[in-house]
Order: sequence, then structure tokens, then C-alpha cells
Amino acid sequence: MSSSSSKQTIGLFSPSWWVPELTVRKTATFLKEQGVNVFIHPQALARSSGQTAGAPSKRVKALHELYENDDVDIILCMRGGYGALQLLDRINYKLIAKNPKPLVGFSDATALLNAIYEKTGTIGFHAPTGKHFVDHPETAGQDFQHLLSLIGDTDELFIPAKKIINEGASVGTLVGGNMTVFDQLIGTPYMPTDENIILCLEEVGEKVNELDKKLLHLKHSGFLNRVTGAVFGTLSNMSDNAMPFDQTPLRIFRKHLKKIPMVMGAPFGHISYNATLPIGAKVAFEVTRTGFSLRNTHE
Repeated sequence: MSSSSSKQTIGLFSPSWWVPELTVRKTATFLKEQGVNVFIHPQALARSSGQTAGAPSKRVKALHELYENDDVDIILCMRGGYGALQLLDRINYKLIAKNPKPLVGFSDATALLNAIYEKTGTIGFHAPTGKHFVDHPETAGQDFQHLLSLIGDTDELFIPAKKIINEGASVGTLVGGNMTVFDQLIGTPYMPTDENIILCLEEVGEKVNELDKKLLHLKHSGFLNRVTGAVFGTLSNMSDNAMPFDQTPLRIFRKHLKKIPMVMGAPFGHISYNATLPIGAKVAFEVTRTGFSLRNTHE
């Protein structure tokens, strides 16, 4: 908690694509309306000649400064896109371990959430970015309050999924996020190495055969051997090839993850209501015919 105020302070930063200044200002206004203080790191407004919000060195410097700033309680990524993977081998993980605080974001931020957990044990939060709050005002307040409740002591993670694939119960460490980004961590020192994994994955704008390809990569690497439960979120704007792959996402999930409790259509990912998931938390996962529960065990 910030020493200068009874309110929490959220620091804004752009790890990936650049963000228009108006979006950053609107994010700050929304957060203040939710009852928190806001610190806009100057880098949140940066723009390179290409896609990213400045060079990797400048983005990492901003991240380090936010972790070192005792007046900042929570770090919020402004948007996704691409660029977070460029930061992983530049981050001072010892600095983060000495100054642990929640990092919040989704999509491209998947790389940071999982790498920081693996290297420091710090739990991060797969939740809306600043831009997502601005783009989806109809659910922004609900999303933000859910995020704050999970940063606090709430145990229940989110509402039931649309499709029960396999019933059962398991306990493990919740990791994952965007499937494409998470897939890029395989074979690196930034992939979580816990023995029992509850895997959460979502995707946007992808071909159906890419789901098969990425799950095969996880399987061939040996990662799926450690997965004891799976929660699949939204698969937004999914499409098939001109030559059909002839398999549905449900068939693909069942093929690669046969004997573990599993659901799909959980409300997280590239959709308006984007529920929060604590990456690195130890959770109890139970699936029945009528629904599922996912609870933080606080271990």
C-alpha cells in the first residue's frame, strides 16, 4: 500500500505496442473514478518508429522503476500486441523479487506474467489492460472490481464456463494466458516448471489448426504431462483454412488432454467481460456435470 495515501496507486506502463495518449488519459480517468490513485510512467506514452512503445531497453527501465517505486502498489500494462517477449532476458528478476507487487495485463503480457512468476514466485494477474477498460466501458467497472477483489483475499476466481469437457478435481499452480504467447515460452527458462499445473489458455484471430499445432508443441515438450486440469477461455474470431482442418476446438482439446478435468468457454480473454486469473496461484479446480469451481488455496 502506498505510504502517501490510504488509496492504492496503480502505475501505467506499455510493455508492447504503443498506445495513443488519449487512451492513456482515459484509462487514468477511469481508474480514478474507481477510487484509486494513478501514476502514469512517462514510458506509457512512448512511441517508437514502429509498433512498440519505445526500445526494449526503455520498456524494461520503466518496468524496473515501477517495481522500485514504493508509491506504486499495482502495475497495469496499457495494452498487448507484441513486444513483451523482447524484455524477458533484460529483466532484473532479483529486483522484482525484492520489490514484489502485482503486475496486471493479458494477451502479450502473458510472457511477463509467467516469466516473473517462474523467476521470482510473484503472482501476477491475467486481467484487462488499460486499453481494454477503455474499449469496453460496459464491463470495465465489473472487471476492475473483480481484479481488486482477487488481489485482495477473494477465493472464487470467476463464473462458470459454457462447456464441460471432462469432470474431475485437481489441485495445481495456475499458469498460462494467451496460447500463442505462452507457446513461445517452451524450451526457455521463463516457462513455469511446477509439477502440477492448472492450465488456462485463450486465443484470438487464430486458425483452428493452430490450436492443434500449439497443443502438440506443449505435448512434445513434455509440458502437458504436468497439466492436471485445463480451463479454456474464449477463442475469439476463430476461423478455418480454405482447405478445412476438419476438427473443432472441442475435438482438439479432447484429443490432447484426455483424462483431466477440463472446461471451455470460460469468461476470460479477448471479450468484453474479461475475468481475472491469478497466474502463479495455487488453486483447487473441480468440474461436475452442472459447472465448475476454481478457488485460490492461498498456499
